[in-house]
Amino acid sequence: MKYKFKGSALQLSCWIRNAPAAAHATPLQFDVDFAATHHFTPNIELSDRKKQMPGWYVKTSEKIPKDKGFKNNTYNFWDLAKFKPEAQSLEIFGPWGARKITLHLIGSGEGSLRGEKRSGQGCFYSGFQCLFKIPAAPGRKTTSTTLAISVD
Repeated sequence: MKYKFKGSALQLSCWIRNAPAAAHATPLQFDVDFAATHHFTPNIELSDRKKQMPGWYVKTSEKIPKDKGFKNNTYNFWDLAKFKPEAQSLEIFGPWGARKITLHLIGSGEGSLRGEKRSGQGCFYSGFQCLFKIPAAPGRKTTSTTLAISVD
């Protein structure tokens, strides 16, 4: 794994070299965690929760399962975290004022981003993570994928 700082971005480049005779190829995973911003008791109405997170949302470019394309989706922080299996990018607008955090893949190597909810109420405000995954590919040529994380 290589780390490179470029402007406001951190770039992580990953690749795997498996021995040709290896019985099992080695997958690689890097986790980016986003901490919980709120903890609500069940008696707090959704309208009151929304008021505490104005303009907070997650934009994604997620793979369409039966297609080779990607679809853009937007999730509010008070929505349940229900990501599609693979994404090319995530933009998070949250508790950082006018700034946003962007995670996106660079290059043509194999790899994907996968958003997952964490414990708690299952909403984005209760914390979530983004997994940068390079699949195990026995018998295939080595590929490289770069994840860029930027704060703008």
